[in-house]
Amino acid sequence: MIKRMLGICLLPLLLLAACGEDSDPTRNNDFVPLTGITIDSARGDIPFGFTIQFTAEGDFSGAFSRDITTDATWSSSDPALLTFDDPNRGLGRGVAPGPVTVFANLNGAEGIFSFTVSNATLQSIAVTPNPAGVAKGGTQRFQAIGTFSDSLTLDITSDVTWSSAGVTIATVEAGGLAKGVDLGSTEIIATYSGITPAVTGAATLTVTAPSVTGIRLSPEPPILIVNETWELSALRVLSDDTTEPVASAVWSSSHTNIATVDAATGVVTARAVGTTTISAADAVSGLTGTATVTVGAVNSIEVTPAVTTDDQIISIGESLQLRATATMSNNTTRDITSVATWTLSNNQTQAVSLDSAVRGRVIGNAAGVADVTANVGTGDQRVSGTIRITVTQ
Repeated sequence: MIKRMLGICLLPLLLLAACGEDSDPTRNNDFVPLTGITIDSARGDIPFGFTIQFTAEGDFSGAFSRDITTDATWSSSDPALLTFDDPNRGLGRGVAPGPVTVFANLNGAEGIFSFTVSNATLQSIAVTPNPAGVAKGGTQRFQAIGTFSDSLTLDITSDVTWSSAGVTIATVEAGGLAKGVDLGSTEIIATYSGITPAVTGAATLTVTAPSVTGIRLSPEPPILIVNETWELSALRVLSDDTTEPVASAVWSSSHTNIATVDAATGVVTARAVGTTTISAADAVSGLTGTATVTVGAVNSIEVTPAVTTDDQIISIGESLQLRATATMSNNTTRDITSVATWTLSNNQTQAVSLDSAVRGRVIGNAAGVADVTANVGTGDQRVSGTIRITVTQ
């Protein structure tokens, strides 16, 4: 009896513990309280005028731990020595030399870290890599390494101001990310103005011809219908956002029962309902581009005048352009005027004829009526739409 009661009492606790379990040990957990915070940084001191990233790890009752750097509220014992411009990022900035205590607080738990802001002064800046190269339109990230009076070396990339000596050749943004604008060479400069005189460092960046970043197939095909063809072109996408044609792409289809592609020309022919991937391999760049081709079933076809203001009555000698709109099996619609096969029926007086040069265009020949039909498919797969045209004197 005692064992049974003990099991009943423990059951809610086990269920509660199970609710708190997860394969991800760093997730938020509402059942296990935060009991401790550990603060860390890359080093225990930093020269005044520069920044350092602190991190905080939360201990949840010994059950698991996770990074809470951006969840905690950061502060220091003396903001005149070390301050946090954003109290939720953990990025500290040295203001003046001296010892200071760093705090991270979350949900009643607190982490404490002893830190020192030193009086070391920046002596020089090395910008790396140096030299560097980048294709036109491409990017190159630079890093600024400062050497201080106490022989300390420190990454000060985010503390310096970045500039380019030749903005027509390359530009550079905060954080040291440079972009090639035009062919040539220029200097990428990092400047720290927190002391007088300012300290600078530079690296040479050479911008070369655009590189190939990918292969694009165009134009994007609509949902094709069986026996329809669609011509794709392969383009090299260059690092400066321009394109150039691939002269000798090798084409292939992942499912030739759905659609085939001419290995030399890129002309796709729809064979059956389904989806396939068309690929174009570029031997020059070694890259391959792909396009998804879907062959859909036509549920219905509606035939209407192409110009909505036109009616279905024309005079002898007049022409009327018709449009065939297919509703596909996925409920999308598309214009199939140039794909459909056009036929005439109930044309006893030879009232109209089909323009052999333009699909879907009819010409009034004699007074009377005729049914004009747009067809796709064959046999029991044939789908048609019909409109009646009246020709007057």
